[in-house]
Amino acid sequence: KAQKTAAFANEVSELNSLLSEVDRFSNTIKNASLEDQRDALQEFYDAQIWDTFNGIRTKIELPQELKSIERDLKRVENLIASKKFSIERVDLTIVRAAIDEMKNPIDQARSQFNLGNFEDASEALQVIHEGGHPGEIYGILQELREINQRLKRFKAEVKEVFHEALDPVYEAVHSGDFREANMMLQDIRNDLWRLLGKVKGKSRVNEDMQQK
Repeated sequence: KAQKTAAFANEVSELNSLLSEVDRFSNTIKNASLEDQRDALQEFYDAQIWDTFNGIRTKIELPQELKSIERDLKRVENLIASKKFSIERVDLTIVRAAIDEMKNPIDQARSQFNLGNFEDASEALQVIHEGGHPGEIYGILQELREINQRLKRFKAEVKEVFHEALDPVYEAVHSGDFREANMMLQDIRNDLWRLLGKVKGKSRVNEDMQQK
């Protein structure tokens, strides 16, 4: 990645130096006698090559990651800004609040990156890495909307059965845990759509289907 951008010429040089250093440590450790091997390993650990590498990697990868996050955030904003967009049992004000909360760490990450504080920039994005990426929000909203549109064609009793099955997903969305909501929905997605097809046109859902 660094070699594809002229601005990263220094980073290419740093990475090549790291590769040489890793090779040197590797050869030293492999060729050391058993009694000297522990010292050779300790010297490698003390060099903290991984920390140096992560700093370089952040410089190279973070700008593109920020662009990707901002692009997905814009997609979510445009999606829920539509007057026709709605999902039964999902409070979109909670989703909007979650989106607004994401903007601050993104701004902080960009600011710290521009100041050259690459570790701080990476840490600022941990909130998004741990709590849910805008792409995950977009995915769960799209999936729930599709299910919602299918449910609109069903009788009230049938709709209620499916909404009850989806309650844990709705709860995860309302708690701001979009990653959990996504994972739960993906786990049942195929079965859910199969069952939706089986109850099409029916006025009620029998006990066996309810259990499923």
